[in-house]
Amino acid sequence: MQIQWNAKGMPPVITNKGLVKSTYAALDSQGMPPHSIPAEMWPLNPQTLQGSATEGTPIFAASIFRFADEEGLGICICAHHHVFDATGLAELIRLWSLATTGILPTGSSNGLDRVNQLTKALNGSLDVASAHSVEDLGDSHPEISRVPPAMPSEFPPCTSKLFRISMDKIEKLKQRVSGSMTVTPTTTSIVTAMLWIVITRARARRTPALASSTTQLVSAVNCRQRVGLGSERGSVPYFGNVVQYAMAALSITDLQVVDVVHETLPLCLAEVCRIISHSQSVDRINSDSVAELCSLVARTEDLKSIFPGWDLFSSRDLTVTS
Repeated sequence: MQIQWNAKGMPPVITNKGLVKSTYAALDSQGMPPHSIPAEMWPLNPQTLQGSATEGTPIFAASIFRFADEEGLGICICAHHHVFDATGLAELIRLWSLATTGILPTGSSNGLDRVNQLTKALNGSLDVASAHSVEDLGDSHPEISRVPPAMPSEFPPCTSKLFRISMDKIEKLKQRVSGSMTVTPTTTSIVTAMLWIVITRARARRTPALASSTTQLVSAVNCRQRVGLGSERGSVPYFGNVVQYAMAALSITDLQVVDVVHETLPLCLAEVCRIISHSQSVDRINSDSVAELCSLVARTEDLKSIFPGWDLFSSRDLTVTS
């Protein structure tokens, strides 16, 4: 699926949802909490999208609303994840903001759809991948599996919550950790490492049987730059998904001994950051590995036979995206 529109077609409709009760100034002072935007301001209601597949699934919708003090305009965008990921959505919003000032990119996608753009970018890597059997490609990618996950008998209640951590704290952690690493860790690797440590420790306390296990951290890697897509900032960006999952592993025992306030934290955190960075490195995730997955998918008759290669439900593994 992809979004297409040209001058001869009908432009996308942006629905005007009217006013919200709160003022822009009031919500801005609170950090614009997501829950402050009423559900009816969104162009699509998730509850209405549960119908049968034969009815068709909307892949893009947008709406606007105004604040009570008329000091701001809100834009709500809903896009199907099969169309693009967060990076693609960010590029769309960037282009949208440029368009409001009359600035548009001068490049083009040469009329190629996203599959052909990706195929062209992978070039000879696809030929190399096609020489391997589907079974061999599957064995070389532990992030996928042919075995369906073990489903729990019941699911615990789930919720979501917004947490904040100051950049000052992150920068101080970077300084402490960098002395034990050859390169300064990124903000994402620091936050991801801390999440992996504290969440796994809490899970191991709750389920002691996990203590003897190995935990895997699964993280999504944006591969656009690694396969040569979207490298020219002035050109029309590539919106489609090019994401591969990286997998890092540590024994839960090793993570349990990390004391997040102890003086040994920098050394332990540096090792966790190093393992995460290695799993995401260009040596492991590059045009060759992306081509292997594309070749595997293209030659798989039933895509529903491909499953995540990590433990989804036992609390042993953790999935984090940036």
